[in-house]
Amino acid sequence: MLNVSLKARAAQPSEKAIIINQIQSGFSTIYSYLLFQETSSPMSAPQYLKTEIDLPVPYNPVSMEDTMNYVSQLEKDHGVEPGNIVVVGSISLSDLYDRDVLINRSYPEMLAAAFEQSVDDEDCLFELIERFETGQIEAKIQSHLSPIYSVSMNAKKETPWPLKQLLFMPHYEILLPVQSQTVSLEDFSSRISQEFDVLSSETVGDQMRFYCAAEEGQYVSTVLDVVYIVDKMYGPDIRLRLAHQGIIGASICFHIDVLYC
Repeated sequence: MLNVSLKARAAQPSEKAIIINQIQSGFSTIYSYLLFQETSSPMSAPQYLKTEIDLPVPYNPVSMEDTMNYVSQLEKDHGVEPGNIVVVGSISLSDLYDRDVLINRSYPEMLAAAFEQSVDDEDCLFELIERFETGQIEAKIQSHLSPIYSVSMNAKKETPWPLKQLLFMPHYEILLPVQSQTVSLEDFSSRISQEFDVLSSETVGDQMRFYCAAEEGQYVSTVLDVVYIVDKMYGPDIRLRLAHQGIIGASICFHIDVLYC
């Protein structure tokens, strides 16, 4: 393969097996390709110009052989050496999650998508988990939220890639500072249990924590999905119900977990 940085990583053997299986099963789409053309003179080290070309109509290969033949034809069309075309494809891994891959003929291992080193609001959360520490993702989500809300990313990076996993938000915690309260944990538990489905409660340091089940866990795919659910769906309703019980000064931590299908 060309000695050009694509901000990508080689797939692990288990990941490669999944990709090949999905291509063979017809669950892949090629939507663009990268063209590398040499621009340097004979007297200097080789330099390459990279151009991404979008396909007017996405191509759906039906096998690995079909994929490699398609890459070969693109090389012939552009008059470049084998390896100077890298197709950019999408592999379906679940109902809400597609994995981008890069493929070329001289380096048959599949590569993960070219990664930009920033957390984008519309990036797939599975990809963000693979690229960043959970604290960085939580901070990006938090940047859109009021300080009374926080998010705990319980889902972790897994190998191989998840074929039948979804991210959802089934639980949240109601947090109350101990020192500012004049009633006991038992009294608060009674009040909160009247309004919420409390699974457990405890005092940790200077906080009373009530771990609650959401009425219906919402699926999430991106940062903006999480923000919408916290800020527009769950958050206002929880605050209103706390106020109904005369409870003030609470903060709420929402949990993002993995649902195994």
